[in-house]
Amino acid sequence: MNQLYRYLFYLFAFSIVEYIALLYLSDPTSFKLLATAYMWTPAISAILAMHGVKWIRPLLLRKNVRYLATSLAISIALPLFHLALTYLVFSAYWIEPTTALFILKGKSVSLPQLLLLGIIAGMSANAIVALGEEIGWRGFMYRELKDIGRTKAAIIIGVTWALWHWPLIAYGYNFPDSKLLGLLPFAVTLIPLTYLMLLITELGGIVPNAVLHGVINAILPLEYVALTSVPDVLRPPAGLGGAIPWFVAIVLVKAFSRLSSRASPLQRVQ
Repeated sequence: MNQLYRYLFYLFAFSIVEYIALLYLSDPTSFKLLATAYMWTPAISAILAMHGVKWIRPLLLRKNVRYLATSLAISIALPLFHLALTYLVFSAYWIEPTTALFILKGKSVSLPQLLLLGIIAGMSANAIVALGEEIGWRGFMYRELKDIGRTKAAIIIGVTWALWHWPLIAYGYNFPDSKLLGLLPFAVTLIPLTYLMLLITELGGIVPNAVLHGVINAILPLEYVALTSVPDVLRPPAGLGGAIPWFVAIVLVKAFSRLSSRASPLQRVQ
């Protein structure tokens, strides 16, 4: 547990540094570079807390090819499921993302193109960047908290993950109108997502979660663009509305685990 406390201390220190750096930002490019570098601070904090990197390798990938392939497929499918269900729930407020992007940026692209590009980006460059977070959240923290159970671990990791975002949120990212008031709805959204990601960790390891995280970052901003009339504390994917598809996905996974007769980590959903 001392390792976990050290980890949280390093995370907090990096957050302070990030916040100070953001105060002196003057252009979007600098913000993007700082935000990208910040995504690796959970991994760096874990490495410092553990005094090395040997513990990481066994957590990266499951050797079982079937489980690994299944976890990767789920990692790509979940963001698409989230996008589809968000559209159904918020259809009255929905502006086609392609139309919104054309109005905002003058770009004319089709929705299939956007989704395909998002999946490719999510599985490549985005996944590499997101791996820094996954080593910390679903790797180190779940390793330290596994004994308390998946649900409690998801709550602690989800809340910590949300709080870690505070420098970016204070800057106006995710919740430009509400700013730090957005931390609570963000935590509510990240807890069920974390629960699903812990299942994926058990099934395939950290790398599939990096893919999921990368695809989420590439595709789900379409929801934010399409729902500009919804208040930011409610607007998916970061607001409270973004939690709905993740909770639905958990219910579906639990139902599937009860019906399934095959032995797999998904049968042990609690």
